[in-house]
Amino acid sequence: MGTENKHIIRIIKSHKELVKAIKGVAKKLNAKFPKKDNDVILITIMKGGLPFSLELMKHLDFDLKMDFITSSSYYLDQQSSDIKTSYEASIPIKGKDIIIADDLVDSGKTMNKIINILEAYEPKSITVVGIYGKPKREKISYDEVYCWEEDPKGFLLGFGLDYDEKYRNLPYIAIIKESE
Repeated sequence: MGTENKHIIRIIKSHKELVKAIKGVAKKLNAKFPKKDNDVILITIMKGGLPFSLELMKHLDFDLKMDFITSSSYYLDQQSSDIKTSYEASIPIKGKDIIIADDLVDSGKTMNKIINILEAYEPKSITVVGIYGKPKREKISYDEVYCWEEDPKGFLLGFGLDYDEKYRNLPYIAIIKESE
């Protein structure tokens, strides 16, 4: 697909596996938010959560509105202690059910910061969804639904996950080499 072979060790989740798992997340959300009388807003954490959100939306049975929040806690393959987050609600979220979509909840620090920001808008509920949730992370105090709750060894890329802003467009998830 490009120059990804310079970095990839192996594919760990194929596109087919991703779609199947995302359908499973959607099924849980469809049960939680029945079609009648709900007001759900899907807030995607940019940039990594975008491919996941776009696939997830295809399998949701309820109407929803969308908004976006930007956050960054990595530079190349190193997690930064300086979490940069920016959100200005483009639609009202007070009293609404919120679904926060991201690619990976690693330590939980970024997600907790985002939840604190969104709580100031007084939503009715917050649900966190993503491709990966690492089980040893800092716990967050909201409903969580992940495709996989595991801690793969190595740096992940593809399907929104990047290395130096590259490889987000890969239709699968792979592990990157530790050293080049």
